[in-house]
Amino acid sequence: MPEIRKVSKANHPIRMHIHTYMTHHTCICSPHKQTIPQSQPLTKRSQAIIIGGGPAGLATALRLHRHNNITCVIYELRAEPTTLGGAIAILSNGLRLFNRLGVYDDLLRCGYAGSKITLHSMRGGVVGMQDSVGWAREQTGFGYLRIRRVDIVRVLLEAVKKEGIEVRFGVRMNGIEDVNGGVRVVFEDGSSDTADLLLGCDGIHSQVRREYVDPLQEPEYSGVAGSFSLI
Repeated sequence: MPEIRKVSKANHPIRMHIHTYMTHHTCICSPHKQTIPQSQPLTKRSQAIIIGGGPAGLATALRLHRHNNITCVIYELRAEPTTLGGAIAILSNGLRLFNRLGVYDDLLRCGYAGSKITLHSMRGGVVGMQDSVGWAREQTGFGYLRIRRVDIVRVLLEAVKKEGIEVRFGVRMNGIEDVNGGVRVVFEDGSSDTADLLLGCDGIHSQVRREYVDPLQEPEYSGVAGSFSLI
C-alpha cells in the first residue's frame, strides 16, 4: 500500500518518505519533498524497524516483505491490538491497494459495501437515488467499504502472521540513533534493535517524528470535526 521513495540528507543515512492512502494512519519518516524515481526491489535482504502496529504499520510491513525484499519487525507500544477508533470509509483507490496486498476479500466480509444514496422528501417520497462511487467502480472494479478499524487491524495482523513478520507488543520507543549507515532504536525496557531503515507508522502524534524527523512540528487543529454512529 505505501509508496516508498528514498530521500537523502547530509551526514545522515538514507531515510524513507512514505505516503499511505489511509486517513489518520499516515506513516511519516521524513519531511523532505525531494524524491527520486522508485527503485526496483532490493537484491540484498534489508532490515526495517516499523514503529506502530496499526493499519499503516501492518500494511507497510506486508508490502515491504512481499515486494521489496525487506525483513520487517513491528513494534507497538500497547500490550495488545487496540480497539480504539470507530469505522473507516475506504474508497476505490484504497480498496484496490488492499487487493494488491491480498486482504481485500477478507476485509469485504467484515464491512458494509453499500454505496447507493436515496434522498427522501419530508412526506416520505423518493426524490432521487445515486450510487456515490458508481463511476469509480466502473473504472477500477472497486467501490466503497465501511469497516471498523479493529477489523482492519485483525485482518492485517492475520496476514502479517502468515508471512512470518514479527510483531512485538508492549514496547515503547525511548530513543533513535544513527549507527554505521543504519539506525538504532532504543526502547524503555532497555532493549534495542538495529536496522537499515526506520519507519514511523505511529499516527498523528508520531514519536518518531518528534524524536528524529521534525521535533518542532506540531499538529494543528483544522477546526473541522465529524461525528458518526454504528447501528
